[in-house]
Formats: sequence, structure tokens, C-alpha cells
Amino acid sequence: MHPGLDIETARGCCVIRSDSATVYYLDMDNWRLLRVPGEGSSTGPWDGIWVPLISIENRAGESRIDIGNRHRYLTDPDPVGPEYRWWIQRVVTAVEPVERTDLPPANHPGESESGGPSKRGGT
Repeated sequence: MHPGLDIETARGCCVIRSDSATVYYLDMDNWRLLRVPGEGSSTGPWDGIWVPLISIENRAGESRIDIGNRHRYLTDPDPVGPEYRWWIQRVVTAVEPVERTDLPPANHPGESESGGPSKRGGT
């Protein structure tokens, strides 16, 4: 377990856990995010799909993920559309490295049967 993650120097893949059953997977080599809601968690139209990651900020506006802090993930799941999307994760309890081969299966934008959800604003 890592005490935190400096976004500017991070490489590889990791899973970010919180006090929620929802987990966030990051692929820092390809700047992608995968949100996987857990039982009882709210869901959104881009869950279970790797989406391009634009930025990650903690409450202080720093490009870091820190245990004990909340973070905002800004993504661009529909690059041809005019809107970005964002999620704010609950307080982080763990940052764990994950081998690329151990990442959960997920679609990439445009690979789902419907071509992905319609464009919406941030949530």
C-alpha cells in the first residue's frame, strides 16, 4: 500500500479504494480511469468503461491522491462532445498497485454495443 500517489510522476496501474464499495482503477501509462461501482453505490452512464483522464486533484487543488483525502477525477469519455465529466471519490483509504493483467475487464469508449452513453455534463 502506498501513502499517496503523485500524479505527475506516477506510472503503471493502481486501484484507489475508499470507505465506499466503489473502486477507481487508474492506468497512468495511458491516462485512463475505470470506475467500478460496488453494491449499494450510485451508478453513472460511464461506469465500467475506460475513459480518458484529464486531471486528478485533491481538496487543495494538488495533482496528488492521498490517503485520508477526497479527490476529483476529470474525464473526457466523449472526446468529440463539448462536455467533460467528473466524479468526486469518497475519502481514500488505500492506493494499491495493480498489474495490467489483473485489471478488471471493461469496454473502452465506443466499444459498447450502443457506442456508449449519450453526452452529459459533469456529475
